Formats: sequence, C-alpha cells, structure tokens
Amino acid sequence: MEYNVFKRRHHWSALVVLGTLILVAFIACFDKLSSTVQAQPTDTGAISQEGTTDKLPVIKEVVFYQQEDTSRYWIKQAQVVSTDGRFKLKDIKTLFKDIWQEWIEYDISPDRTRLLVTRETGSSASRQESNLLVVSLPSGKTKTLRGDGAGYAMLGWSSDSKLISYVSPIILPYPLARSPEPPRFQLISYISNQSTSPSYREPPDRFLYISAADGKWRRKVQAEVSNAVWIPGRRVIVYTSYEKPKLVVYSSDGKKAVLPKDKGGGQLLISGDGRKLLSSDGPKLLRLFEIPQDSSKLLDAKAWKTIAEFDLDPNCPTVAMGLSYDGKMVALRGPDIQTPIPGDGIQGSTRLAVLNLVTKKSVVYSLAGNLYRLGWSQDGRYLIGGYFQPSKNGESADLAAIRIDPSSITHTGPIDWNNPQPVTPQILLEMPLQTKSITWRE
Repeated sequence: MEYNVFKRRHHWSALVVLGTLILVAFIACFDKLSSTVQAQPTDTGAISQEGTTDKLPVIKEVVFYQQEDTSRYWIKQAQVVSTDGRFKLKDIKTLFKDIWQEWIEYDISPDRTRLLVTRETGSSASRQESNLLVVSLPSGKTKTLRGDGAGYAMLGWSSDSKLISYVSPIILPYPLARSPEPPRFQLISYISNQSTSPSYREPPDRFLYISAADGKWRRKVQAEVSNAVWIPGRRVIVYTSYEKPKLVVYSSDGKKAVLPKDKGGGQLLISGDGRKLLSSDGPKLLRLFEIPQDSSKLLDAKAWKTIAEFDLDPNCPTVAMGLSYDGKMVALRGPDIQTPIPGDGIQGSTRLAVLNLVTKKSVVYSLAGNLYRLGWSQDGRYLIGGYFQPSKNGESADLAAIRIDPSSITHTGPIDWNNPQPVTPQILLEMPLQTKSITWRE
C-alpha cells in the first residue's frame, strides 16, 4: 500500500512538473510572440513601385497657390498630419490673395515669419512686369519693397532670414509661358537653350540685387545674372553670369571670388546638407563642387574642390530640378513627350533622369502628366513634387512621389532619353481643386 501510494504520488508529482514546464514554455513563447507583434510598425507606409512595403517621408508643411476663379490666385499654407497612414491638410491659412495673374514666384523665409512674393502688373512683348512684396506672417500685413513694375524673379532668402536676393528687370524676347514651374526654372531653361546660338546675347540690364529683408537698403551685385542661390548657414550667395561667363561666390559685405574652370551657364543647386554645389556649364556639363565648411575659406577660390563632372548632350535640353540631400544624385527634366490620343487630342508626358554623380550612372523615367517643383526626401529614396495627373485633365496638382530604386540606376555613358522606364507617381497628399503649384518640407 505504501508502495502504491508512493507510486501514485510520484506519478502526480511528475505530471505537475511536466505541466509546469509546458506552462513556462507557453508563457515564454507568448511573450516572444507579443514582443514581435508590438515591434511591427503601426504605419505600414506605402506600396512602392517595386511592390514592397516602404515607409513614406513625413511631410510637415506645404505652401501652394490656388486658383480661386478665372483670374485670381491665392497663396496658402497648411500643416500636414497623418491619419490612418494617410496625409491630410490641417489649418489651411491664406498668406496672400487676389493675385490677378498666374506668373507668380514666392519664397517663404527659413524662419517661417515672412513671405516674399511677386505680383504681376502686366506684360508686353519683351517684359514681364511685376512688383516685389513681403508679407508678414501670420498677420498678413503686406509691404511693397519694389513698386516700379520692373519685373522680379529668382527670389531667395539668406538662411538667417535677414537678407533677400532677386533678379530684375525681367527682359526676354517673349513673355514666359504660364506654368506652375517657378519663373526661376523657366528663365534658366530659356537661357540655357538659347545660349548655344551664335546670335544669342544675354540682355545686359538684368541685375542681381541683395537687399535687407525690410527693403531699407539694396546693393546691385552683377549684370547678366542667370541664377543665384544662398549657401545654408552663411550670408554668402553663389551666382552665375554671362558677363565674361563665370561662377562667383559673393558675401553680403561685397567681397567676392571667381571660381576657376567653371564658365557659369544658369543652373545652380545646393544639397540639403549644405556641403555640395551643382552648377552647369550651359547645357553641356554638370560640375559638382565641395563647399568649404570653414567660413574663412568660402572666398578662397582654390578651396572649392571639383569632385565630379558629367557631360550632357547639348542637343537634348535639360534642366536640373533637384539635388539630393547628400549631393550624390541629381534629377534632370528632359524634353516632354506629346502623344496623340483618340479624338485628335494630345497627352503630355514627362521624362525624368536620375543621375548618380559619383558612379556616373543614370536611369530615365517617363510618366503621364507633368511633375513640377521637384525635390528629394532627406533619405534620398523619393522624388517629390506637384503632379498634374491625366485624370484631372492637368487642371489641378496633388503632391506625389516617385520611389527611386538605387539598383535601377545602371546605365553608363550619356543619358539615354530614348529608353525610359514607365512609372506612375504615388499620390502623397490630395490637394484642394485648382491647386497650381506646391512647395513642401519634411
């Protein structure tokens, strides 16, 4: 009996031990499973063009202008929030209203307290007539900086928001086209394309000016300027000029240095990290400079090192639209494609090239509709811009992105514009109807 009791006790003890081990193992497995589930992202992001899940850049703010009726345009600002994985506009504010023409350029100050804007007053066969104004935010109080109707373009702010730059007057053989592309790019494209003609002569009286943001003083810098950009974190501007073609570094106190080799030509882009400058020698050559990080050497021309060059096809006009945050890749807009469609219609499409300036390899994309005001996400994975998609008849823009797959950038040699890869931009943010132009920031 004692033996049998012992056996039964031993049997039950074994079952208890076995049950305890199973319970412990189950709890451990459950904890591991729970931690795995908790580690999954709540926002799955977007499906990229390759069909894989990829997290989208976080857009924080957009500034856009919108057509209110047949002739009036309003500039608006809005915050962007993410709800259930979708971006939506919040707190839409009107910054400036009752602009009567579409030929508009605007630039919001880095500290987000003022808006620099042109208001067109008219146009003629050879001149775009506009005034230059600054709008205080959020009050909306407007001050006219230049009210002479001379025509203003290529607006810019120093990174401390205390200085502005612009080019004036705007004189061309014909008025610029109505386009959501900023006048800066229209001017650059026109100048770059025409500069190869032996009979072309840049208008001599288009000057670059630097001015106090309140308009109390301004300084005439240079004639025949084709583009100008501020270096982040410095009161230094870089500009190109056709007067004895050159690329010039100019400080706000009037000192300057002419960079060697480069002949200027129109296009200037600065990387988001402020370390690279891309310039073009007309339509023929892209040159990438390393910007000296020592402020005392910014005006030392020898301190500006050329780190990459790439030859362009002068017979295929391009405009550099965006330099990646690290300065390694550039997006180039090529000639648009016009395709006949049933009913005697024409459907426009855009060709974009992405060029790796380090490896000198490229890829060309084609997309139905038009993509304007291109910029790169900080991680270098997306090209983002205002997209006029065919489904909206090209009348209204949304904010869209193209996922850039580094493994697709494989073509060596000249950019092959004749063999583009078709791509459909992904809509990041649906904008209000009749939105004509969008700038954004992460």
